[in-house]
Order: sequence, then structure tokens, then C-alpha cells
Amino acid sequence: MNNTSKILVLLVLALLVIAGCAPRGTESPPGPVNTSDQAPFALAARAYLADQLGIPTEDIVFVAAEPVEWSDSCLGLGGPAESCLMAITPGYRVTFEARGASYEVRTDETGSAVRFQQ
Repeated sequence: MNNTSKILVLLVLALLVIAGCAPRGTESPPGPVNTSDQAPFALAARAYLADQLGIPTEDIVFVAAEPVEWSDSCLGLGGPAESCLMAITPGYRVTFEARGASYEVRTDETGSAVRFQQ
């Protein structure tokens, strides 16, 4: 290989290295968090609480919801006989009022995992 070919190969390799180090397109920041009473996680939380309390969902008033990162897949409420995946689980702390009492219900982001501490 002559010197021109070696320089060309080194130049191509250098460009590949530089291209690999270049910043990728940035992700757009997440949009506003939907913490309304009609969000899927809130509807699931209300239905779960109604079932646990044995009352109609209409008797449960949505108060607030806040995004939380739970410490495990059991939303921080695993029992002694449960095996919970130790992984940060994004979700919500949803507060309801029903029949004069306040209740905190925990969910994952979608509402497929729901728990509350009695």
C-alpha cells in the first residue's frame, strides 16, 4: 500500500471515530404529566379502591395525583411472602376521599399495577 492509500484509510477511520462520538439527536422533553381524574392510572386506582372498600366508584372523589418513582415492582407495598422486582417503577400516588376518609392509592404509569395500604 502506498502512502496516499494509507493516508486515505487513516482519514476514513478518523471520520468514523469522530462520527461515532458526535452527539445523537436529542429527545424532546417529556410533555406535561396527565394527573387528571380521567387518566388511565386514576381510573384504575378508583376502580381498585371501590372494589377494596366494597363501594360504588361514584362514592369516591379524586383529590390529587403526583408522579412518583417507586422503589420496586410492588410499589413499595410488598408483603413478606411476596417477591418484588427491585427496580425503580415510575407511577403515581393518587389521593381519594370516600365516606369521610382519605385514601392513598399507588399505581404504576399505566395503572396495570395498583395497591393501597389499609
